[in-house]
Formats: sequence, structure tokens, C-alpha cells
Amino acid sequence: DIIENFFPDIDFENIQNQKHALELNRTLLLQLELILETVNDGVILLDENFNFNYANVAFRNILHAIPLLHKAENSDLWKVIYEKLNLEKKVFHSKNIFEIKSSDQSYFFELNIHSTPNFENSSYLGILRNITEQKEALNLLDKTHDLLIEKIVIKETALEALTNSLEIESNQRKVAQASLEYLAYHDVLTGLMNRVSIKKYFDEVLIPNHRNNLIVFLFSDLDKFKIVNDTLGHFIGDELLKLVAKRLENCIGNLGKVSRQGGDEFIIIIDKFHTKKEIVEKCEEIIDSISKEYSVFDHKLSIELSIGISIYPENGSDFDGLVQTSDTAMYKAKELGSGVSQFYNTDMSLELFELLTLGNWLKLSVDRNELLLLYQPKLNLRTNRIESAEALIRWNHPIRGLIPPIQFIPIAEQSGIIFKIGDWVLEEACKEVEAWSKRGYNLHVAVNLSSIQFNKGNIHKDIQRIISMYKIDPKSIELEITESGMMKDIQAAIRTLHLFKDAGFTITIDDFGTGYSSLSYLKELPIHNLKIDKSFINGIPKNKKDCAIVKAIIDLAKSLDLFTIAEGIETEEQKDFLRANGCDAIQGYLLSKPVAISTFFNSKILEPLILRT
Repeated sequence: DIIENFFPDIDFENIQNQKHALELNRTLLLQLELILETVNDGVILLDENFNFNYANVAFRNILHAIPLLHKAENSDLWKVIYEKLNLEKKVFHSKNIFEIKSSDQSYFFELNIHSTPNFENSSYLGILRNITEQKEALNLLDKTHDLLIEKIVIKETALEALTNSLEIESNQRKVAQASLEYLAYHDVLTGLMNRVSIKKYFDEVLIPNHRNNLIVFLFSDLDKFKIVNDTLGHFIGDELLKLVAKRLENCIGNLGKVSRQGGDEFIIIIDKFHTKKEIVEKCEEIIDSISKEYSVFDHKLSIELSIGISIYPENGSDFDGLVQTSDTAMYKAKELGSGVSQFYNTDMSLELFELLTLGNWLKLSVDRNELLLLYQPKLNLRTNRIESAEALIRWNHPIRGLIPPIQFIPIAEQSGIIFKIGDWVLEEACKEVEAWSKRGYNLHVAVNLSSIQFNKGNIHKDIQRIISMYKIDPKSIELEITESGMMKDIQAAIRTLHLFKDAGFTITIDDFGTGYSSLSYLKELPIHNLKIDKSFINGIPKNKKDCAIVKAIIDLAKSLDLFTIAEGIETEEQKDFLRANGCDAIQGYLLSKPVAISTFFNSKILEPLILRT
């Protein structure tokens, strides 16, 4: 009843089926514990052997005992309760009334034990209630009731009883007040200062007493913490956050204060430094401490954090301003990699504003028909025919004009709009393949998949759905995936590539030679083509090292029965070198820049080379 009054939305009658809900809401349980410290009824949590996991202050006061963690040997009342619980394991199926004799007066207590196997680590929830005043009204001594009565005599004078009663009431008021104050100024999960208290500390303690020392804001965020929550659950994630909080407190010590802002974000304020060198050294110490392995139940976990650094007053004159600038610096640190710290500078805000502006415009680009596809032909060196073209996206912004993909694709990936843009590209390419076929051209189109798209779990279903809408033969679609994009999860990549290949798509590894580590997996990849990265083509035929690398890639591809494509061809010398060394196809400005589809077919240079049906 106590719990239900505080949390009316939770179906506690089905508490045994609420494991998932309870594990995902660790904060609720902690708040519940604080609330239970303020109620008048005694509340206990017991394990399967009836040993204590928790007892609130009311229960401890009722038993006149010290805080209980196990069986309280010094409590006469609990001795009887404990023995009965062990003798009659099904005691929770009936009410249990205990009578305590003190001097000439009797006190009656009702103990209800409920089975709750999924309530944290406890198997039983017990509520001990003082029912002395209700005894007569409830006719508790009626022998027709299924009651268990135990009498315990406690020697206590009337004065002692009154003193104890007043002390219990006073303690309850103090606990309630302390609980409310704690919740107002502390993070419930970690016990750290919350945003309210750290701001109060900055405004009322640091600023009035500021002298020559630096006031430093460190905005910290755990790298890839979401993976822990998604794979192991929020319960494990919360335990990890508590361990991280302890390490942060140990690192800072008396140099400043640590607060949790929410999620996996922490703000640290330090006011004991005089140089930036000291700040850098402390950040390195924090990053090193946090990166050491954690043991969370049966899991061995590793995590890193990024730190953004702002200094008062040069990066902000108030608390909110310093939080904003240190947060901006933290995101810049994340771009540089895991476990990095970064000082704030004004250019970051300008860059962030630019990204935010482009991001907002980009979300409307598809619906406003601002995107377009250009096509760059690929020449088969064996047949001297253009048999395919690569579809290259551009953004025709109404104010800024054509924006290249290198500027807006990263924004699209970060915001998630890349999936909508990717579907649009594939649909437009399918429309063109269909139109080419009607005009008698047997051309294939190559479409680039971003690493974000490729690593989406059901990407193959999305692509098959789109091409089926236009009744396109999968063999007409070539999917280009960067080497580095596959290396994020090579085994998952292999599974996805098999699905593509089995469906009939042509698969090309783009930018080959820049991913560094896929060579050992190359024989396992179900692919058709290797595209040699432009960085190796630029130096041929004059640079001997580039020539050697390109030759090696071509020979490797031949031995694996793969088709090779060289991109970025700008001179006849490069073309001749590649033809002489067995390269299968080329693309680049030597043939044509990326052009609109109308130009593609009307070009005097390209028309004789295009393969007709």
C-alpha cells in the first residue's frame, strides 16, 4: 500500500512480471528507498534465506536495534520473527500478529511478508506496522481468525517508552527533511552534485571569492556509452556510471567539485590552477583513470571520455555560458577521437553554428527538390565502351548554389537524414536505369552507400524494396561501399555483402588501399570489383612507389578473379599505364566530369563509347 500510494501508475500486483521495468528504472528504486525512510511503517527487503538486504529507519526504531544488514541478534522481537520465517516458509500467505509486553501495557504489531522475487536482489518484501490502537476494532484476538500470536515481554518504564516515542518521531522528521534536501541538490544515481547545486556553488562560492587563480570548467562525456546500455541494459550502465563518478571524485579531490548533469555527462569545476599546463595534466590524469578496466558484476568493461575545457571569464562570464562553451569544446574533442581533451575557442562556435544551419536546411532539401544526381562514366579498357556510370549526389542550395557531398554528407550521417537521402538517391538511379533501358542503352549505375547506411541492420531489405518498386534487375545496380566503412564490423559486413550478392547486386569496394586492415579478409568478401583509390593514381606513371602499389592491387585482384576500376584518371599517360598493367576500367576527368543525365547522352565524346542493348 505504501509503495502503491507513491507510484500509482505501476501495477505492483504483477510485480513478479515487472523485472524489465524495474531494471530499466534504477532511479525510481533509489527514489523509493529515500521515500521509505520517511514512512511510519517498518519496511524490509529479505533475500531467499530471509536475511536482510534493506531495512528502513522505522523498522529499526521499532526493533530498538542498530541498522540491520543481517539477522539482528540483539533484538528479541526479530529473534521470534526470524525463527518463524525459517520454520514456516509460507508465512507470507497469512497475517502475522506479534504482541509485545512492556510494563503493564501491550503493543501489537502486524507483519506482512510478500514474495517479490524480481525486486532487485530481494525475494521478500516485509511491512511491520504498529496496530495497537486498531487491535480492538479489528478484533484481532478472535480465535476464528487465522492468526499467529507471539508474546514478547520487554522491560521498559513508561518514561523510557515516552522518550523513545519522541525520539522516533524527531528522527523521522529529520530523515524526511534530509531526504528532500538531498534530492534537491544531488544526483540520485551517483550521489554527486546536480546542476542546481554546482551552479549554486559557482555563483555563491567561487565568483565572490575569485582572485588570481583560474576557474576551469571541464565538460566530460563518456565515449560510446550508449553501446553499453543497448547491449547490456540500463542496470549495468547505471552501475558503470556510479563507478565512473567515484573515479572522477578521486581524481579531483579537493581541487574542485564534480557534478552529473544527466545521462553520461559530467561537469567538473576546478579553481586551484594557475596555468593551462596544469589543466592539461589533470585532464590527462582523468582520461587515464577513466579508461582503466571496470568490473561490473560478471562483465569486464572499458570506457573512455572526452573533455571540453572552458576558462572563466575568457570563455564565458556566467555559469550557463561556460557550460555551453565547454560543451562545444567537448564535441570538438570527440571529432578528434576517443579519450581526448580540447580547449574552447571562438572558431568552434562559428563552426557549430554553420553545421547547425546547414543541418536545418538539409532536413528540408529532399522535400524541396534541392538534391540532384550527376553521372560520371566508367570506361571498360578491354572493350573501349562505357558500360556503367557512377551516380554522384549534389545539393543545389537556393542561396549557396551547388554544395559538394564532402560538406553535407557528414552532417546527414550525424543527424540521421542520410537514410532518407540514401533512399532518394537509389530511387532516382532506378528511374534513370529504367529510362536508359527504354532508349536502348544497356548501362549500369553505381550508387554509393555511406558507412552509416551500410551498417544499418536491414539495409538489404530497404534496397530490395526500392528496386522492386521500379522492376529493376539487381544486376543493373552496382553498390559501392568504402573499405573503411566495412571495417567497423567486418563479420557483420561479410553477412550483409552475402545478402547483396545473393540478391544479384554487383558489389564494389571503393577507395581500396586506404582501409589498411581489410587485406586479410579480402578473400572472404563476396565482392565483384575493386576500385583503386585516387591517391595512388595521382603519382603514376612517374612515382615508382605509386606504380608499384597500383600494379600490386591489379595483380591481387586478378588472382582473386576480381574486376579492377581506377578512379581519378586525368591524363592519357595514366590511362596507358593502367591499360598496359591489366586494369579493367577507368573513370575520371579524362573521360568526363560528373554531368547531368542529358549531357551524359548528348556529349560528342561519350556517345560513340556508350554501350547500347
